[in-house]
Amino acid sequence: MSGSGGPAMAVGAGEHGSSHGGPSARFGAAVLLASSLLFGCSDHAAAPEECLSPPTVEASAPITRFGVHFMAGSAPLHMGTELTSANGATFKTTKARMYLSRVALLGESGEHVSAELVDEQGDRLPYGVTLVDLENPDSLNVYVQAPAGNYRGMTVSVGVPETCSSGEGLNHSDASAMEAPLDVDSDMYWSWNPGYVFLKFEGQVKDASGWEGFFYHVGGDERFASLELDAPFSIPPEGGSGPELIADFNQLLVSPTGASKPDITDSDERGVHGGTLADSLAENLRGSHFLRLAQGHE
Repeated sequence: MSGSGGPAMAVGAGEHGSSHGGPSARFGAAVLLASSLLFGCSDHAAAPEECLSPPTVEASAPITRFGVHFMAGSAPLHMGTELTSANGATFKTTKARMYLSRVALLGESGEHVSAELVDEQGDRLPYGVTLVDLENPDSLNVYVQAPAGNYRGMTVSVGVPETCSSGEGLNHSDASAMEAPLDVDSDMYWSWNPGYVFLKFEGQVKDASGWEGFFYHVGGDERFASLELDAPFSIPPEGGSGPELIADFNQLLVSPTGASKPDITDSDERGVHGGTLADSLAENLRGSHFLRLAQGHE
């Protein structure tokens, strides 16, 4: 379930580039310099089976589909469609994708119930990770195998875990030797400083001078975001469709206190791939209801 395109590269020092040129130009110049210095340093690749813990869910447990919907507030997020940010800016999206991992369900008393990320046939996903990508409709169905029962919610993480269940490194593995969705074709890897980009949100925003590019990239072990999503639902013995998983990209740019951080209307905050603004994005993932569960389409 990977996206298309070549390997993504980004720098991790500083929250934005210089004041000359757009974010993409500043980003590209930094990449060329960093790549020439650091390209090729990486841990070895972990095999998919090494990253999966022994099965914790019965093979006969039902499979439930969680449909993923990318939104901008109350409007569906579509490529190239003009939308309005939470602070009133007009923008268009060219890329929106993220890794999900470490799923569990919350029982009615709040206890964690083991669950597995699987494909539609019930096979466990390589590395226990899935890539959901706005450009790939098939990726927007996430399948979870878990016991039938009543639940008050679920836990899910945005990002690639630092290590496999075996303790072997995962987030800093050699992407050139990994399988999808952690291969270089996923376009979610910083090759100059090995590590995965957990989330990418890119596009253009309209300001007084016209359309200007933006990119918001989140990565780094310290920005791995474990979320608890509260909304009651039931899984019948036969499985089927569960609640929808809503990803609100407007909320990605809103802090837990309601501030616009990063501010897409500020030209100095439109290119984020590290530093304090990337920390802000991680805080928003954790505390601004970026992900939520909903029954049916909103």
